[in-house]
Amino acid sequence: MFQDNPLLAQLKQQMQSELTKKEGQVKASERGFGFLETDEKESFFIPPNEMRKVLHGDRITAIIRESNDKQTAEPETLINQGHTAFVGKLQSYKGQLQFVSENPLFKYPFTAKLSNKLKSEGLQEGDWVTATLQHHSLRDGKRFSVNVTTRIAKGDDPYLGRWVTLAKLGLPTLPPQAPSAWPALDESSRSDYRQLPFITIDNASTQDMDDALYIEQQGDNWLLYVAIADPEAYIEQGSALDEEAEQRGFTIYMPEFNVPMLPRQLSDELCSLQPNVDRPALVCKILVAPDGAMLEKPLFELAQIRSHAKLSYDDVSNYLEEQSSDFAPEAEIAKQLQLLNLFSQARLTWREHNALTFDDNPDYKFVLSEQGEPIDILCLPRRSAHRLVEEAMVLANICGADFLTHHQVEGVFNSQTGIQSDRIAEAATLLKEHGIDATEQALTELDGYCTIRRQIKASNNRYLDFRLRRMFAYSEFKPQASPHFAMGLPAYATWTSPIRKYSDLINHRQIKSILTQQPPASLDANMGNQFNEKRKIQRMAENGANAWLYAQYLDKHLKQGTEFAGQIIDVVRQGVRVKLTDIGAMAFIPAQLICQDKNRITCKMDTGHLLIDENIVLTQGDELVVKLHEVNKDSKNFIAKPAVNLS
Repeated sequence: MFQDNPLLAQLKQQMQSELTKKEGQVKASERGFGFLETDEKESFFIPPNEMRKVLHGDRITAIIRESNDKQTAEPETLINQGHTAFVGKLQSYKGQLQFVSENPLFKYPFTAKLSNKLKSEGLQEGDWVTATLQHHSLRDGKRFSVNVTTRIAKGDDPYLGRWVTLAKLGLPTLPPQAPSAWPALDESSRSDYRQLPFITIDNASTQDMDDALYIEQQGDNWLLYVAIADPEAYIEQGSALDEEAEQRGFTIYMPEFNVPMLPRQLSDELCSLQPNVDRPALVCKILVAPDGAMLEKPLFELAQIRSHAKLSYDDVSNYLEEQSSDFAPEAEIAKQLQLLNLFSQARLTWREHNALTFDDNPDYKFVLSEQGEPIDILCLPRRSAHRLVEEAMVLANICGADFLTHHQVEGVFNSQTGIQSDRIAEAATLLKEHGIDATEQALTELDGYCTIRRQIKASNNRYLDFRLRRMFAYSEFKPQASPHFAMGLPAYATWTSPIRKYSDLINHRQIKSILTQQPPASLDANMGNQFNEKRKIQRMAENGANAWLYAQYLDKHLKQGTEFAGQIIDVVRQGVRVKLTDIGAMAFIPAQLICQDKNRITCKMDTGHLLIDENIVLTQGDELVVKLHEVNKDSKNFIAKPAVNLS
C-alpha cells in the first residue's frame, strides 16, 4: 500500500530534487572504476558497482553523494551514448554467448544476440565480430546487450590482428573494385625514354613499385631522372574510382599484408614499374652540381619508360658497401648504382649544410610463422641503398613544390612549423642552459631554426634533442606552400607515391595540368584537415596491427625472462616510457618498479628526469637494460622494469 501513497511519492520527489546533481562525461579505467568529468573541469569518482550502469564516453547526469569527506557520483540519467558500435570477441558463459569488447575500458561482458543468418554461419566462442548496442542499463533498466552484426574473423585466423584493427577503425579490408575496362593511353604527348636504363630499388617483396631512377654524367655534373608511375593516366577526376581513392587516402601497410588505395590491377600491375615492360610515367629531370646543389629549374615531362632492373635494398647495399653477396649487376646497371651513390652522398652533404637531414633510425620487420605468429623481429639499419633512394625522392619532392609554386598552382604541401608557438620561450631557455645560443626570434625563422638544429646535432646531446621533440608542432597538409622546419626547407610537396597516397595523386594531377595547359583542379579549403585525419588513422591502423604481434612476441619473452636494450623516450607523472630498441616496441616502467618507496621517487615531466632521494637516476634519452614485468595481450600494454636495481 506504501508504493501507491501519493504523500510518500511527493516526499521522495522532493528529496531527489534536493540532491546535488552534476552533468558530465564518463571516463572509465581498465580497473573497473571511473570518473564523471564535468564541463567545469570537476572530477567525481564512480565506484565499480556504479560503473556497471554506464559505459566509457556516456554523457550522463549523476547524483553526487558525500561520505567521510569523499564525493562519489551515482549515475542517474543517460543523456547521450558515447558508443553505439563495438568490435570484440565472443565467449561462452553458462551455455550462452557473451560479447567482450576489444576496448579494455568496456570491462564487463555484454549479452550477445545473434540473427538467424549469423547463427547459420556457425559463430562460436573465440570468433571476433562487430556489434551494435541494443540495451543500455541506465536507459532501459536491463543488462547491457548487443546485436552482433558481422563476423570479422575466426579466433584462429593468422591475420586476426589485422582484421580486428581495420574493423575497429572502420577501414576496408579489400582493395577497391577495378572497373570493367581501363581507358586507352594516349602516348603521343609523352617523351620516349624506354631506352634509358631506369632501375627500381625496393624491398624484395614489393609489388607496387612507383619510382624508378636513371642518372647520367654531364661534365662534372649529374643529370638525374626521377620517373614516377602515373596512375592518374587511368583515373578520371571525379570518377567512382577517384572518389574511392580519395576516401581511402592511403594504402595501409601491415606485416606481410596491405590494403591498397587503388585496385591491385593498377597498383601492382598496370602502373607498377615492373622490369622490361612499358609504363606511363611523370618524369622530373634535375641537374645537380658536384656539391649537391641543384643548378637549374627542374624539367617535368610526361614520358613512357621501361625499367631495366628490379633491385632490392639489400642487394644494392651489399654491392655499394662491398659486402659479400651473390648479386653481381651487369655493367650498365653497375654504372647506374655507382653514379647514384655518388649523387646521394653529395645531396646528403648539401642537406646537412643547407637544410636538415633525417635520423638514421632502423626499420623493424616481423618474421612470421605459417600460422601468422611472430617468430622473430629484425632490426634493420638504414643502409646506402635506402639513403640513395631517399635523397632522390626528397630532391624530386622539393622540385615538385617549386614547380607548383612557380606556376601559382595549388597543391598538397607538407608543412611543419618547428617549435609550438606557445613553447618558443621555454625552448630558447632550455637551449641557452645547454650552451646553444638561441633567441626566440631565431627559433621562429627557418634559417635560424636550421642553424640551431645543426648545433644540437653536432653536440650529440640526446637529452636536449629529446626535450625539444616534445615541443614540436605536428606536421600538416596545406594547399599553399609553407615552410617545413623539420626538413629545413622553404616548401615541400610529395608527388612520388601516387599509387599509395591520394595527396601525391592530387599533386600529379596539378603538375600534369601545367604540362598539358589545362585548368588545375580547385582544392577544398578543408583538404589539409581531411588528409591530416586520414594520415592519423593510417598510422593508427599500422601501429595497431603491430601491437597485436608485439603482444604475442613479448608474452613469450616475459616467460623466458629476456632482457632488452631500451631508451627512455619520455618521463611522465607515474614513471617512464621506454623504447625497446632491439625490436621497436614501446613499454612503460612504473615508478614503483624503479623504487618501491614512492616517497623517495620524483618524476619531473617538465625536465625529463626521474629522481630518487633528490638524485637524478634516469634522464630522457638515457639507455638502459630492461626486463618485462607484465604483458597485457588484451590491452596491448607492456610493463617493464630495470634489469638492475637503481634504488
